[in-house]
Amino acid sequence: MENVMTPPTMTLEDAHKVILGAGKDQSYSNFIKEYQLCFDVARDNGELTTEVESKFSSAWRIKNEHEMSNQVLNTGKFVMDVKFDLKGFETCDACQGAGERFKFSRKPVEVGCLKCKDVLINLNGKDLIIELDKIIFDGKDVSEDPNYQKYLGRVVEDCISCGGTGRYIVEDKEFGGSNNLQCKTCRGNNIDGKSKTTQIITKCKTCKGKRRIKIPVISHEIKSTTICRKCSGKGFVDQRPERELMNPVISKDIAAGIKTL
Repeated sequence: MENVMTPPTMTLEDAHKVILGAGKDQSYSNFIKEYQLCFDVARDNGELTTEVESKFSSAWRIKNEHEMSNQVLNTGKFVMDVKFDLKGFETCDACQGAGERFKFSRKPVEVGCLKCKDVLINLNGKDLIIELDKIIFDGKDVSEDPNYQKYLGRVVEDCISCGGTGRYIVEDKEFGGSNNLQCKTCRGNNIDGKSKTTQIITKCKTCKGKRRIKIPVISHEIKSTTICRKCSGKGFVDQRPERELMNPVISKDIAAGIKTL
């Protein structure tokens, strides 16, 4: 079940105090190292209670949320690259070491349409070239000329009526046979001056001639998180052997045997 994110009870500053203490090196790499040591030392000292484990893993997840949010803000994506290196600490393959799964918000961003950004049209033997908002005709910049701006948001495509052949065959039902006629849509014209097919100029279907489209992109804001079940939020699976008890419990039979000695 997904846990909708609420304001955390532990801040990033708190997380640093829990794992790093008064240490000045707050880098992510140092945090990973110190996080493992916290578990290792607490376990060896017999202090790794459920409450202590929860405090350590909460600090770990808060740090990860901060790091992943910064990654998305700066690069537009996030990549978990955690390698626990202490013996017995195996990076959880379910969450890649994060201790939880992130669900980021998405927001629409307006970008230029890629379909109609580059267009070549041959007009009376001269090339009309459209590159983004720039229009070049016969080697001259005519971007501000309204006579050529009408070609913005348009694309050159093979004629859909005749499949780019320039002609179509119509059966003569009255007299039999068939008639090979010129296509009335493209009239046998080749628009870009290079293709072997006949073409038409049409409004871009992707942006509907507006030359701008909206696409959803990942936002750096974390919408919700889900604690990893496999590692219980720690980010690693503990493969260390069980610690031997200082005062091992002996069976009644062994105890009785000792008494008779």
